[in-house]
Amino acid sequence: MRAVAVLTAAVLVVSGCTAEADRMAVPRPDPDPHPVVTEAQAEAVLAEVDRALAAGIGKQDVKKFGPRVTGPYRTIAKARFLAEKRRKTKAGKAPVVSDVRWMVTRQKEWPRFFFAAGKSSAAEVPVLRVMLSEGAREPYALWSELSMVPGATMPTTVPVTVGADPVPADAEGLLMTPTSALAKYAKVLTVGPNAKEADFFGADEFRGQIAERLIDDRKALKSVVKKITDRHVADPKSILALRTSDGGALVVGVIEQTYVITLKTDAGKITPHGSFAGLTTRTSFTKKLTRTSLEVVALSVPKTGGGVVRLIAAQKADVKLVGS
Repeated sequence: MRAVAVLTAAVLVVSGCTAEADRMAVPRPDPDPHPVVTEAQAEAVLAEVDRALAAGIGKQDVKKFGPRVTGPYRTIAKARFLAEKRRKTKAGKAPVVSDVRWMVTRQKEWPRFFFAAGKSSAAEVPVLRVMLSEGAREPYALWSELSMVPGATMPTTVPVTVGADPVPADAEGLLMTPTSALAKYAKVLTVGPNAKEADFFGADEFRGQIAERLIDDRKALKSVVKKITDRHVADPKSILALRTSDGGALVVGVIEQTYVITLKTDAGKITPHGSFAGLTTRTSFTKKLTRTSLEVVALSVPKTGGGVVRLIAAQKADVKLVGS
């Protein structure tokens, strides 16, 4: 897997849509739960997303995305484009996902969502795209694109023609509720391997990288830094989850990281580098700097007695840098 860097910003994006694609992408109200899209409709949505990505990334402008991008993906893209323009970086190429495996929910209420796992033209590892529609008149939009972690296997779900049941954030019958899984994982990211919650989760490279980054920064900045704090907070309102074939759940949610470096008085300065530097107009910090990042994670939560929670995929990017 391509390393999920702590001080770099991932990006992806989207734009307008056609009337035909909208007709295919937005199911009409139905009194009974049903698959939110057919495979043909899902493919049409993905094609619209790819076209929108090309338009937005090519112009480095989130306004060009139109309604086909939303959520953390849009927030990350906005920050990334700002950083690229400040550093006079040329626009990149939009990723295209192929060899797709669909994971579709069966719902009668909104918001509705489905997942698309496949190969990305811009990544060495498979990706998991999350598509979300907020309402009957809203087209499906790319909500996030996560990279698979080393050794992870995507859990199986029922066929697209049947549709998987969405799992409520407070659902019982699992090792822990989706809300609890996201919150506990955020706690492990904050505290590290010694967190009491760590025993509920399998080891993964993502949290290992975060822990290593904190250790490295404390060593490298020891002469000028008074303290470094790293806090990860789960957003319970962001959770999207569906039932897997083994009785567990695939849970996707957002965690916000706040990384604060406080410098010693008159000890020196910190100069931001690379894409990190593009998030600010300052050339250095002498008192304090606060970096805010978004972390989108996909967790495989087993049914009760089914083992530990495992990280399947993750997306991480810096979205804000302030200080003095």
